[in-house]
Amino acid sequence: MEVAKKLGEEIKNIRTDILNITQKDMAEKLNISIVYMSYLEKGKKIPSKDFLDKMYKLIGKKNIPDDIIQLLSDVKKQKKKENFVNTPTNVVYRLEEEGLYSYTKLKTILKKNGDNLAVIYGILTLLLKEGKINEAKKHLLQSLINIEKPEERKWIEASYYELEGNFPFAIQLMHDSINEFDKRIKNFDENDNKVKARLLFETACIHFRYGQHLYYNGNKDECVKNFNEVLKYHESLKNLSYDPFYMMDYAGIFFWLALLNVESEKNWKSYIDQVKAALIQNYQTGMKNFDVKRWKSLYSKQYIISTVSFLVRAYAELARYKSINERKSLFNEGDFLLSIHTPVDISIHNNEYYRYYFNKACFYSLKSELSESEKEKKYNLDLVYSILEEAVKADSKNKVKVMTYELETSIGIKYFRENREKEHKMLIQKLENHWYY
Repeated sequence: MEVAKKLGEEIKNIRTDILNITQKDMAEKLNISIVYMSYLEKGKKIPSKDFLDKMYKLIGKKNIPDDIIQLLSDVKKQKKKENFVNTPTNVVYRLEEEGLYSYTKLKTILKKNGDNLAVIYGILTLLLKEGKINEAKKHLLQSLINIEKPEERKWIEASYYELEGNFPFAIQLMHDSINEFDKRIKNFDENDNKVKARLLFETACIHFRYGQHLYYNGNKDECVKNFNEVLKYHESLKNLSYDPFYMMDYAGIFFWLALLNVESEKNWKSYIDQVKAALIQNYQTGMKNFDVKRWKSLYSKQYIISTVSFLVRAYAELARYKSINERKSLFNEGDFLLSIHTPVDISIHNNEYYRYYFNKACFYSLKSELSESEKEKKYNLDLVYSILEEAVKADSKNKVKVMTYELETSIGIKYFRENREKEHKMLIQKLENHWYY
């Protein structure tokens, strides 16, 4: 970043040409680490206004020069836009939209920039989508060669152990990663806060996935305990960042707690409120970072489709606790969202495509269950079957293959399962035929 380098050169010139002291002496005078001082001079870190104020007072100036204030403003704007499009949380969807998301292209980028965490995790996600677990683990180990920062090394190691299925150790490594970062950085600036937020977020994500793992293995009590731990991390995150991706994952915790019958009505309502807040924040973030003509959502089309499907399902679940008129309103809201969001341009191979149809089936199963008309009940159950047939096709095309479990356990289609046993068994058989064809 050229602007950041200019600012770094100014800092270095003051140290060498005016003060004529070493980096170590300069760092001690300004109460920062030598490493941080080096990063500032190379333009790898953005100095805070407080740092600049102290530095200029060392050379007898009461105020920071106007041209330096402008330079600091320019570098922060530039950094903001770069962070907006290059965080690991959104790199996959962005590359997919730009037609760059392929193993070959990402490997080419990584050769030139071996410590780029966004690309490292982009490749990891791609390999996991293809079910290549061993290759994914090998990729993480190879990536460690180019990573120097201790917190980033711990992060990658944690990802490796998560793939090994050792969630507790992966979580411990992320705790170590956060501690390493806190020790290394003495004076946090805006960019450091973003890094800290990212580390907290990734720790929350591993806890979240551990909670899901416990759920699928029937350990409800530990599962609930994990999701409550995730809530704590997100509460800390709020003090550092309002990234819409973080907010959407925060919303997901309430969805799972509601599924686990933990204050269900309250948590379904919280999930709906948090998803809406994340979507609004996503829109506002895009508008702030780009002009109107160039504005792009942080979320891809498939992400929006998947999110809408979960939101629609939550409306139906919340309807259980409401009066007849309130139920109608919630179901109308769900029908409206489904009418304007369909996955017509999303590949059937994508997990989001499957997720849309499964959640849509849950919506109509719940709508049937809560309907007072027998005719409506039958109509909606017929819809559920045809929608689930599409989900069967999608599940057979992607590598996750979770539908058999969800058909047999999901509370969302419990009513369909109990009232259409024959059709339910037919769907199970279709799945088995697809898998072993």
